[in-house]
Amino acid sequence: MVKTSIKSRKKVLTGINSSGEATTATETPDLDKAVERESRDPSNITGDPIRMYLMQMGQTPLLTREEEIDAAKRIEATRDKYRQLLLSGDYILNGSIDILTRV
Repeated sequence: MVKTSIKSRKKVLTGINSSGEATTATETPDLDKAVERESRDPSNITGDPIRMYLMQMGQTPLLTREEEIDAAKRIEATRDKYRQLLLSGDYILNGSIDILTRV
């Protein structure tokens, strides 16, 4: 594995400009400012679907621990009720028995 410094990585990342000419980080001193300015510009967000998705995901509030536990309990209870109701019908029960006997 080749160890490189941050400065040399920056030179690699800025090695080619839009017209295909080789550049280095020292030749583009305002690069960091331009990238920062571009990332703050709201019009650029809509042009990149991945960036737009990540921005929307960042705005969505996450569940707290208690809310997540409550949701998991409700899912499990609903799943248990669904299985009981499904197996209480003769059609599904007979189909299940047929499948199990074939296995």
